[in-house]
Amino acid sequence: MHKSNDLPYPDCFHAESAEAWLALGLPEESLIELDKIQPEYQMHPLVIQFRSRSCRRTRRFDQALTLARQLKAISPDDYWGYFSENLCLRDMHRLNEAYQVLKEAVKHFPENDLLWYNLACDACLLGCHDEALKCFRMSLQLHKRNQAGWDSILSDSDLAAIRPKILEAYRIEKLLDQYFAEPVTRKSPNY
Repeated sequence: MHKSNDLPYPDCFHAESAEAWLALGLPEESLIELDKIQPEYQMHPLVIQFRSRSCRRTRRFDQALTLARQLKAISPDDYWGYFSENLCLRDMHRLNEAYQVLKEAVKHFPENDLLWYNLACDACLLGCHDEALKCFRMSLQLHKRNQAGWDSILSDSDLAAIRPKILEAYRIEKLLDQYFAEPVTRKSPNY
């Protein structure tokens, strides 16, 4: 992942401001901030990422998709380009393409739980429930969820069709947590 301190001042300040505007839910302000970055840094991966996210939030999906694909091309060792492309395609109701993007992404980033989780969501929405469950389990193996994470998963409408299986995994994980959290006391045998 790229950082704003990869950019010179004042461009790093504008990139940080753009990210802050995004966090506040003000993507138009983010785009204004990104436009202040010097032309020679407009193709920096972080600038492209923030611009793509801002375009998505302002429903400029074609532009966001173009930027996501640029990001993937110039920064192939970063999963964010694949993830952004997937989200843009989903926003454009092109779920089959979005699914294929993530199938390719997990080949390049097999240890990324976020990609596996979103692949599970896409597979589930496409009716590939066995595939969705497999991807969900892979995501779970890669990232142990805290309670807030489980709450989010259990309420994710994308996974509604496999929710009974997810609940089963949740219960098993809770049982294992309890089992391994309890101290083991052993009594010495009386001889």
